[in-house]
Amino acid sequence: MNWLKRLSEWLLDARPSSPGQGTSWNITHDFPWPSWGLAVFLVLATLFVVAVYRRDAGHLPRAKRGLLVGLRLATIAVVLFLLSQALLSVERTGLPYVLVLLDVSNSMGTVDRYQQPAEAEAAKRLVADNQLGQSTRLAQAQALLLDRNGALLRSLIENHKLRFHTIAEGDAVLGEEAALNAADIDGLLPKIRELVPGGNETRLGDGLRNALNSLRGTPPSAAILLTDGISTDGESLQTAAQYARQRSVPLFAVALGSADPVIDLELHNVLVDDTAFVGEPVSFAYTLTARGLSGKTARVNLRNSETGETLATRDVRVADDGKPQKQELSFTPNATGELSIVIEAVEQPQESNTANNRETRHISVRDEKLKVLLVDRVPRWEFRQLKDLLGREKTVELKTVLLDADDEFVKEDRTALPRVPQTREELFEYDVCILGDLSSTQLTPSVQENLRDFVGERGRGMLFIAGPNHSPETFAGTPLESLLPIELAGVRKPGPNEI
Repeated sequence: MNWLKRLSEWLLDARPSSPGQGTSWNITHDFPWPSWGLAVFLVLATLFVVAVYRRDAGHLPRAKRGLLVGLRLATIAVVLFLLSQALLSVERTGLPYVLVLLDVSNSMGTVDRYQQPAEAEAAKRLVADNQLGQSTRLAQAQALLLDRNGALLRSLIENHKLRFHTIAEGDAVLGEEAALNAADIDGLLPKIRELVPGGNETRLGDGLRNALNSLRGTPPSAAILLTDGISTDGESLQTAAQYARQRSVPLFAVALGSADPVIDLELHNVLVDDTAFVGEPVSFAYTLTARGLSGKTARVNLRNSETGETLATRDVRVADDGKPQKQELSFTPNATGELSIVIEAVEQPQESNTANNRETRHISVRDEKLKVLLVDRVPRWEFRQLKDLLGREKTVELKTVLLDADDEFVKEDRTALPRVPQTREELFEYDVCILGDLSSTQLTPSVQENLRDFVGERGRGMLFIAGPNHSPETFAGTPLESLLPIELAGVRKPGPNEI
């Protein structure tokens, strides 16, 4: 009907619609007869005209007689049209919005393995025709939008203002605020082609709701969502769809990917200390997320990436589909040196994505002990507990300083030192220093500066233990204040009744 509107605008010399505008065509009339009266008149008039021409023009051929009947009836119709005072009104209207939302989360980078050859061939052909590389879910969605130079999007802007959103961990408008004409589509197509999967979470429900609310109270005529349907966080898509329904916005979902379960093992969030000791276990903490393997067993290995030697193995029973499982796996190094350790989930048959099955970590294995200096004013409970704990640790060489202790303590305790190391050389021999509830006046300014450089220059560890008498407020205005993980401004001791 667009060609008919354009023809009418040309005949009536009406100005064409501007981008983002539409036209509303209405015919009004003020006919003096009621509708039933007009209908009766038309029937009777038609029968009368036909009867007259059959009687008086029976000698004429049927075609000529029919032409005369038509002309007579057309004359009656023109008279009735003039009596109706019909009026054609053309009004300019703003075009409604239509939302197109494209899921660009990591799961859209999956290459599905279709059970039906026809489905696989159709997906590959569509992607190949638009030169989009691998037939991922996102590539299939891009191909649908780019096919035939964006024919789908161009058909939408004929009667709508187009607004394009991408959804992953959040949502974002792609291109201009709204595409109004073919030139806007020409600028939008290259941006759609450049999209790549990203984001570790998919929030389809939040993205749909935000897109609807972004129009500031003007509901769109429809929302089109291209997605694989995987939502991992935020509001559920079902709840957001109910919200769209309440606003009278129809939602059209284009499902991407195979209907067959996707088999995937993802190993992520790997945590391990970068320093280890000979003969001490090294623990790898990791998260395993499995899809399409609910109730089955997955194997996780630790291996030396240089020699290929398997260091540890663990079988994990997969929980609910897509539910992250936190696990640990450890091994004990027996020699010093630099190790490159691969932690990997063994690939499953027909697994869709094997790139996320493994991660590599580098560990430095040492044979020397960790040197710890424990300093306090008196042997408080914390001091005694730390001294017993660290003293039993084989990988720790502990030295202690009690600032208010007598000389006998130094003679009786093999870990005791008579004073805090005074020189940088003495102090820098340690790896960690622990300061208890002592007064800053018990440490000389030079020792405090050495302790600051102990952390700032040498990169060693410093721990502070708060106490009821001095720490941490005693270090305000000293070189050690910058090392504290808190702001000392306004810190005060609680009164007896506040404890």
